[in-house]
Amino acid sequence: MWSDGSTAPSLTISSAGQYWVEVIFQGGCIESDTTTANVAPPPTPFNLAEYDTLCLGDTIVIEAPAEVGVNYLWHDASTLNHYLVTSSQTVGLILANACGEASDETTINFEDCDDIYVANAFSPNFDGINDFFGLMVERNRTLQITGMKIFDRWGGKLFDRSNFPSSPISLGWDGDVDGKPASTGIYVYLIEVLKPDGRKLILSGDFTLLR
Repeated sequence: MWSDGSTAPSLTISSAGQYWVEVIFQGGCIESDTTTANVAPPPTPFNLAEYDTLCLGDTIVIEAPAEVGVNYLWHDASTLNHYLVTSSQTVGLILANACGEASDETTINFEDCDDIYVANAFSPNFDGINDFFGLMVERNRTLQITGMKIFDRWGGKLFDRSNFPSSPISLGWDGDVDGKPASTGIYVYLIEVLKPDGRKLILSGDFTLLR
């Protein structure tokens, strides 16, 4: 006999509490036992955060809701309590325990935010304004320059640097050739840039050096 007076072979419960069973064997022997049952609620419904469009090269970490006694299952079958996002995708998460599950998903988009500019003139007189020639990137972002070359009008190479960041711009050309100031005039540039998604961009053109 169970604690609720029933005599079935098993007892179905729906709430937490203490339960006992008493068994009478042939011959009159009686055995009993008691157990405490804890009934967990199903996971709480949740909403994953929504994001504005992000820039290529950015990284965001989506944190799963902090809830005791649940298992995490992301759309890619990972089971951590967080998910790292570096590219456009729809991220889905399921929280589950023995009593049910809750789920949600969010779509995250990345785009190329790197608006790149190369000045058409610079004045290396060290007055703090346009003293260096290099690559300028909006939003204070930094790109990797895999190669930057400066030539005079006759094709003579005056500057050659590889594998350096676009910022600070002082890593670019300071207007000197072999330690001496280059003359006022028109010069040609060839710049190769590595984008965050692995693409290479080649920029070329001319600019004016002013003294």
